[in-house]
Amino acid sequence: MMSRMAHSSHFAAFPLALLAMAVLAASGSLVAQEGTKWVQAQGAYIVHDHSYLEDGFGLGLGGGTWITDRWGVELSALNTDIKGQHGFNGLSGRETHAFLSGLMNFNPGGATWSPFLRLGLGATRLEEPWSGKSESTTRPNVHLGLGVQGHFAEH
Repeated sequence: MMSRMAHSSHFAAFPLALLAMAVLAASGSLVAQEGTKWVQAQGAYIVHDHSYLEDGFGLGLGGGTWITDRWGVELSALNTDIKGQHGFNGLSGRETHAFLSGLMNFNPGGATWSPFLRLGLGATRLEEPWSGKSESTTRPNVHLGLGVQGHFAEH
């Protein structure tokens, strides 16, 4: 039965994105500039499509650079533990996502904030038993997102 299970999850990041936008918008001088580099910590609450999987938190790291005022690139990874419930208790494994993203700044040179589009390719590694095999498996992924970025201090 395990080999027939499809696995998918949604990152419930919308409330976190709204909070981040509010903080960034209130912080004053926020702007994406050519050559700006960053390192970031990520957090997500993951809501699974299947009732036999517990919802939970994911943590990750990333970094990137604005190549021009309009275009940027980012590399990031996000990891979570997947735990079973409702008849699948005791089953657990990790899910790891790696992303390579292209970024498009909607407000190049903006004086207050920089909303951006994130689009890219990546890979998702699922550990057994959630891989549908007797071992871990890696599957390709495509991702799309919206974000906002700013600087809290001059360097």
